[in-house]
Amino acid sequence: IPFKEHGVDYVRESTSAFLTDERIQPHLKAGAKKVVFSAPAKDDSHAIVLGARQDTCKNDADCVSGTSCTTNGLPPTVKDVNDAFGIKRGLMTTIHAMTAAQPTVDGESKKDWHGGRA
Repeated sequence: IPFKEHGVDYVRESTSAFLTDERIQPHLKAGAKKVVFSAPAKDDSHAIVLGARQDTCKNDADCVSGTSCTTNGLPPTVKDVNDAFGIKRGLMTTIHAMTAAQPTVDGESKKDWHGGRA
């Protein structure tokens, strides 16, 4: 995609196909100034969590990982519950919608054991 031609400065990578600094180089060559991953990076790209680590983000980074949906969804909820009622200890479980790599019905996954359940 010719990002510069379309006036795009920031790209939100949500396909999970470009989760390393090396893989996003074509995005940068096409004119994107920064790329934000919507999933955990598969290399040592910096990860931020809003409300916890956003101050660690450096302006010179080409890409940053927004970590996972669970990582970003849990802290604000826990903070609100703790502020309103207090939390002494907790246990978290995640129920996730199916992804593009998962079948719509339970079945064997080619990737990993939990990927077979949507």
